[in-house]
Amino acid sequence: MTDAQTVTPMADPVPRTRAVTASTAPNTRPGPALDGTGPVTPPPVTTPPVTTPPGTLTEQDPTHPTWPSRADDWIHTGTFMPTASGRIWPYLTATEQDVHWPDIAAHLSRIPRFMGATDGGCYSVAQHSVAVMQLASPAARPWALLHDAHEAFVGDMLTPIKRALRIRAAYTAETINMHWYHGETILNAALEHLRDVADRAIFGRVGIVPLATAPLAIRQDVARADRIMLAREAQWLLPDGPAMDAWATFDRALFEIDRGPQIEPLHPDAAAALFLHHLQQVIPTTRIDMEGQA
Repeated sequence: MTDAQTVTPMADPVPRTRAVTASTAPNTRPGPALDGTGPVTPPPVTTPPVTTPPGTLTEQDPTHPTWPSRADDWIHTGTFMPTASGRIWPYLTATEQDVHWPDIAAHLSRIPRFMGATDGGCYSVAQHSVAVMQLASPAARPWALLHDAHEAFVGDMLTPIKRALRIRAAYTAETINMHWYHGETILNAALEHLRDVADRAIFGRVGIVPLATAPLAIRQDVARADRIMLAREAQWLLPDGPAMDAWATFDRALFEIDRGPQIEPLHPDAAAALFLHHLQQVIPTTRIDMEGQA
């Protein structure tokens, strides 16, 4: 019943011989009438027509094809985002042609590591990517610099958030009579798909395979450099307190890594310029690519 609908007292010409309940009269509302004589039958409620929110896939409307044929139709499903230059990034169908390096640099330079919980300013994913690249072997540097490039479009989701989502997905699966494993699997597949679509487009733009399918030695080298930088960033940039104590208990080995030289967060513009500079140094073809995209 909406706020505009009110219940008015109704005359009862026929004496009641028994109480009316919801089980015997499904259209009545149990409770005393306004005059205190018994249940009240509310006025009929007009049910508004069901409308489908934008981006919803429906089988009822023949003019709207159903899944999966609409997965590619980003403009109708709303599965796209505007980039810093005003271009379009279609989440489910991005290709190499959708990659614009200044956009990636701009986005990464404005995305904070640790959700912004750092001392001394915003420490960006762009600055982190350059630092990981500098710790990697020469052969692994292209992958190291771009290892988080997909975050330009899907964001930097903290590992604890992913853990929490997996636990919640497993619990939800059990509440609807599914095995907990299915809930976690579905969530992982959805998150990984968005990342993989972006990675295939980004790495494909420079003619190399995504990091997930790169040679094992490359993946191990990037993972090593990434973990070293995680340890250094945590020790230099995060404030002391209960959270750091808990983290040190959870992953003691991380805090046994040398903290290295002091880290100073860069302004986003400086971080974006630094990322683009190293991108052209490590992957020379991007220089020509960017000239063509200007």
